[in-house]
Amino acid sequence: MKDGLPFLLLAWLLAAFAARSGAGAIHPRAFHERAPEALEIKIERVVRAVRRGQDILMLVRAQVTAVRKSAAGVRVGDSILVRYELDLEAIARRRKAHDSVQPALIGGQFLHEPDPPRVGETVVAYLAPEEKPEGGRDAPRAFCPAAYQYSFVDPASKTGF
Repeated sequence: MKDGLPFLLLAWLLAAFAARSGAGAIHPRAFHERAPEALEIKIERVVRAVRRGQDILMLVRAQVTAVRKSAAGVRVGDSILVRYELDLEAIARRRKAHDSVQPALIGGQFLHEPDPPRVGETVVAYLAPEEKPEGGRDAPRAFCPAAYQYSFVDPASKTGF
């Protein structure tokens, strides 16, 4: 019976560790695969930028330079609008709450809004069509980030994030 005790102890420790580490991080590729649009875009200009306290609301116009996938039928050369909001206070609160619940876990990532791309920058954008686009029939189609902080990626990145 004594010979089997180290094996049982090791098996119990492995099972306890596996149960504790079950909340692993989701690979960025999973967010990219779920996004209906994967477009390489060049940011042409900021159409609107509003700052309310710690909130930043932005609307940018971009030119599509390549299409990796598009459920909405976007084509190279199309002009699109990308709208996103950054609530910096809410991000800080969620970050603190996340870290207090899972301070020592390996994996389990904190999800937040993406950093906005800059005018003149070319990025691969993982987007979703906006539900209520602004403007009339001739207005460019509007999209919003669909992959949290992984929504805007350098096209030269070997890993895609």
